[in-house]
Amino acid sequence: MTRNNADRARAGVASTAHLTAWARAIGRLTAGGDAANGDYLAEKCLQPMQRLLTRMPRLSRWIFESFLPGALGYFNARTQHFDLILAKEAAGLGQAALLGPGFDSRPIRFASELRGVRVFEVDMPEVLAARAGRLVDEAPGSGPRVAVPIDFQRDDLWQART
Repeated sequence: MTRNNADRARAGVASTAHLTAWARAIGRLTAGGDAANGDYLAEKCLQPMQRLLTRMPRLSRWIFESFLPGALGYFNARTQHFDLILAKEAAGLGQAALLGPGFDSRPIRFASELRGVRVFEVDMPEVLAARAGRLVDEAPGSGPRVAVPIDFQRDDLWQART
C-alpha cells in the first residue's frame, strides 16, 4: 500500500469510528435512550457537524438512513448485543481485548463490572489519541485500560502486545 493509500485508510478508519458513534447517538435520541443502546457517551465522540445535526434528531436519522439504509438499526442492535454479552460474562474475565474499538465506551460504561479486569484497547494510534481526548473525563472510575497502538494492515498484533 502506498503512503497516500495508507493515509486514506487511516482517515477511513477514523471516519468509521465517528460514524458508529453518530449512529449510537442518533439511536439514543430517537428511540428512547437505553431502548436503542446503552452508550450514553456516544455524543462526546461526534465530529462538529454530527454534533450540530444531533440537535435535530429526526433530521439526523433521516440523513443517516438515506445514505446507509438499515445501518442505524444494525449499529444499535450490535451495541445492545455486545453490551448484553459483556454484562453476562464480565465477572469471569481476567482480561479483555477490544480490537479496533474506535469510540467504544464499554470499558467506561461497564467500569464496575470490569473492576480488576485488564482491558486492552487495540486500534490505530490516531484513533486511540482521539478516543483518549474525548473520553478522558469519563475514565477515572474504569478499570485498568491499556492502549495498544497498531495498524492492522502493517503491524503484527502478537508483537504489538509487548
